[in-house]
Amino acid sequence: MEQSRVTWYSKLIALVLFVAVVCGAFYFGAWYQEHVTATTAAVPAHESAPTDASSSVSNVSNAGSLSSSDLISAYTKSSFRVVAIIPNPYPVQASDQTYYDALYVVAGRGDNDNSCGSTYGPDTCYFFLESSYAGTPPITYVGSWQGDLLNFLSGKFKDKNTISFTAGGGDAGTVAQEQWELNLRTGSTTLISQKSSNTE
Repeated sequence: MEQSRVTWYSKLIALVLFVAVVCGAFYFGAWYQEHVTATTAAVPAHESAPTDASSSVSNVSNAGSLSSSDLISAYTKSSFRVVAIIPNPYPVQASDQTYYDALYVVAGRGDNDNSCGSTYGPDTCYFFLESSYAGTPPITYVGSWQGDLLNFLSGKFKDKNTISFTAGGGDAGTVAQEQWELNLRTGSTTLISQKSSNTE
């Protein structure tokens, strides 16, 4: 047998390998692109959000390039959702470079995901500012809440840099009602007042 001779079966093997590698690479590339697109869209924004509240999350326009089915899939597979939107009532001024339309409260999906900070729901909420104003970044991560049960419905803008809201908790017949403020510039929360009552 000659080692350098090209036979019909060596040509056939080369052709089969060539076709298999090209087809395999094509299908792997298509699968990989679909998998990466869905995974990227489903990643909650807070996981890559900067710790500095004044920094903005960039590249938020990629959702516009998703198909409807990809967007629906990303939302339904996400472990987070928007649980409250607090609109900003203060009008934008020409000199204002930090105007935001609303504060978005985001929490993990759970048995009681209409609240956070409780035993029966997600224990952490995340705050984001969103803006359609040209001079302001579209999304800015503000901070998170890990205190007592946060009352989303009580949230309102006290001024353009401060949100006020109530939180509460209770144990062994005692209920605490707290008034908090969230500083949108620093992401810090401040306890303003607290009162306790005995329910027994």
